[in-house]
Amino acid sequence: MPRRFILGLLVFAIPSVLEARSDFEHPNSFIGNAGWSRGLELWVEIAEIPVARGMNLPLRLRFASDVTRGNSLFGDHWLCPLLESAGGPSEGCVEWTPLGGGKKFLLKSGESEFRSKDRGTTAHEVDGTCEITSGGWRCQYRDGKIVGVNTPDGKRLIWQYQDGFPTAIRRESDGADLLRVSRTSDTIKIHGVFGDVVFRMESPGWFLKFPDGREMRIEISPDGPDISKMTVTSTGESEQVFRWKAGALLSDNDFTYEIRRTDTGEDVLHRVDRKGRTEWYTFDTARGLAIYKRQDGSRVLSWYHVDPGPTYMKCFRMDTLSKDQALVSSRLLTYDAGGKVEKEWTEQGAGALAKAPGVRFISVGEAEQLHGQPHVIFIDARKKDEFARGHIPGAVRVGRSSFEADYPDMENRLKAADTLVVYCISRQCEDSSLVATRLSQLGYESVLIFEGGWAEWWKRHR
Repeated sequence: MPRRFILGLLVFAIPSVLEARSDFEHPNSFIGNAGWSRGLELWVEIAEIPVARGMNLPLRLRFASDVTRGNSLFGDHWLCPLLESAGGPSEGCVEWTPLGGGKKFLLKSGESEFRSKDRGTTAHEVDGTCEITSGGWRCQYRDGKIVGVNTPDGKRLIWQYQDGFPTAIRRESDGADLLRVSRTSDTIKIHGVFGDVVFRMESPGWFLKFPDGREMRIEISPDGPDISKMTVTSTGESEQVFRWKAGALLSDNDFTYEIRRTDTGEDVLHRVDRKGRTEWYTFDTARGLAIYKRQDGSRVLSWYHVDPGPTYMKCFRMDTLSKDQALVSSRLLTYDAGGKVEKEWTEQGAGALAKAPGVRFISVGEAEQLHGQPHVIFIDARKKDEFARGHIPGAVRVGRSSFEADYPDMENRLKAADTLVVYCISRQCEDSSLVATRLSQLGYESVLIFEGGWAEWWKRHR
């Protein structure tokens, strides 16, 4: 299988829900979620290892700017989840690194039983061995290291070690090696049916050579006070440079990044391209709502299940809105009792809009239709002096910068309304979105954002 190099911003690629080719989910490929103190993370896809009909194990390498695991086969910053999967009790829970990558924490549910929050993964500890079951695969760990795996079709794989490091993955039935690992002081070679992968530490970075002959070099260097720079060069690809500080990405080849905290205490991720165009992303975990504003003003609203169970944090609706905030399409998903996608379909245009839950954006035409209707209140999110100079007739003011002071005076009136329409000055102002999010967090179920705001209303009604 051809090598794939994955280096992306998960937070700006609104998550999709797709069935994987095997039971191993693809790890989140991100660069520090571009700022939430997660460090810089880079995944290199190498191959898929066939273990049974239709069943593959993913061979991947993960680089992390922060040292999250010591004594790794590949050095402090690198980890191969398939070879070095770890699992076992940790301060009242089980911490687990799946074979495909990522990390899960299993909560205690009995004397020696543990489970994930979505109940999709369980663990049982007995006689010093921790067995973790997920998607039909049963992985056994001893002293934190993986020692064996039972596949869904009953085959068993065994991990072998020398001096504490993995040297092979073998089939128990015939003793055949799926992977072999050899190492010297500075070089690691992984051999499998796909060929050889060579990994070599070369100060100040690393060198990788893939079975097809392609090469990759990664160098780390300081770039100012407390700032680090990573330079990635790959055969046939342009050089990529990433800078970060204290785990937060500052810039890459195309964007600069900044976390801005709003007056309501919410962190909003902004990124700006070379032309000064801004995108931003925010995620309300309690409500399961992700809002992504693109450079052209269009938006994507993604809704996730938040109740514990097999569908926890799985997307059930994704609304795409145009730059005029008209609904373009809605992608909808349903799940079976085990959390697998049961049905997926797309509805186009305004036909789906009436069923859109919670916060959504409306055009000036929709705002005009709602204006003056009983039980509809327009809320101006601007400052007091701006409101005094002109506002939509009948609107009340709950300013973004003075929300905590303004809201109590309006609470009873707002709770008596069926629909709240929030606006600020124009499409370049984000105060309306932030006030609407705060109202939604307080339990208001029908909150609309008129993004054109006072400027668009004034032009139509002057």
